[in-house]
Amino acid sequence: MPDLLDSGASTESSQFSRKSVSDHDVDSFVITTENESGKDRESFSHKLHVADLVEQILEGKIDLESCAACNKLLAIELQKRIDEVEEDTQHYKTAIEAFGKDFEDDEDVDQVELELKELEKQEAEQRKRLESAMNEFKSYRNEATKLKSEVSELKDKEYELEKEYATLKARMFQAEEVSISTNLQNRALQAHVQRLKSTTPLAAAFHISRKGKFGVINGLRLGWSESEEVPWNEIAAAWGQTALLTVAVAKKLKMEKFERFTLVPLGEKSFIEDEKGNRHPLYTSRSVKSRVFGERGFDSGVSAYLDILCQIRDNMATSGITWPYKIEKGQIQKTSSSNQWYPVKFSFSSGDQWCEAMQLLLKNLKWARDCVYKQV
Repeated sequence: MPDLLDSGASTESSQFSRKSVSDHDVDSFVITTENESGKDRESFSHKLHVADLVEQILEGKIDLESCAACNKLLAIELQKRIDEVEEDTQHYKTAIEAFGKDFEDDEDVDQVELELKELEKQEAEQRKRLESAMNEFKSYRNEATKLKSEVSELKDKEYELEKEYATLKARMFQAEEVSISTNLQNRALQAHVQRLKSTTPLAAAFHISRKGKFGVINGLRLGWSESEEVPWNEIAAAWGQTALLTVAVAKKLKMEKFERFTLVPLGEKSFIEDEKGNRHPLYTSRSVKSRVFGERGFDSGVSAYLDILCQIRDNMATSGITWPYKIEKGQIQKTSSSNQWYPVKFSFSSGDQWCEAMQLLLKNLKWARDCVYKQV
């Protein structure tokens, strides 16, 4: 086969393979050796040439004589081609049979058209429902947007109302505090007014109280004790306040003068003058002489004062006013289970006894101060 060999076929090997070529929309094959290699034999032009040769052989356009080996190769390739065509034909046949079977199973055209119309009707209804649902959805969405806006406005209003409520509540608390404070002040004023009503001018001017074991008049202690010595100038000042209060009570009782004595209040230098013009001081210097010979002048002054106090007591007794502590013979009796008597003279008593006597003396004077307005 010189022509075949010159056209690209080779008999150097007895092994050939079929390769499909789809160029120019022609499904063809070429005959090549299985161990063929090289760029020339794999070139595109070589494949086209072999494919064209095979096509011409199949169409019977080439009538040439060939050797048995070449005919065998061509027969093998042609058989492969036939097998492939038969396989494709079988596939087409199977598909056609399946399509025909499906077509036979289908209902008639009228029924299909009725079903189609029914489906179209259902589709239209579903579309209407869908459209209605979409419109409803849009309406709900718009309403939701509106509600969200209203909720936002309500939240803003709520915030403003909460602020206003907090402000009003704070003002209410302030008003309550002011009211409570005003009520307390009012109560305090009422109590003060009540005290003023019940307090006499003499009680306001001469405050008598107790501090420990001492009687106190206007903050001045009237008494002396070994355990707690009081300065004698403070004692003298306390006697001055006592003398001044005694004179005021006597004037309130319209006692223009006392029998046998005249009380002269001069602060720390207060004294009592008798009918002979002798002065009996209500103070002492506590000199060395007084320590040796006693407080004769001071003791006589205290005794004279006690005599004046008894005159005031007797005057008030005519109105039925009785003092809490008895006074007799220069002594004051403490009303208790013991009913002990305490001398008013400093030289005839211990410091604690004299301190107790002065405290009882001030209590009787306080009683006279408060009761003098009742008698008047």
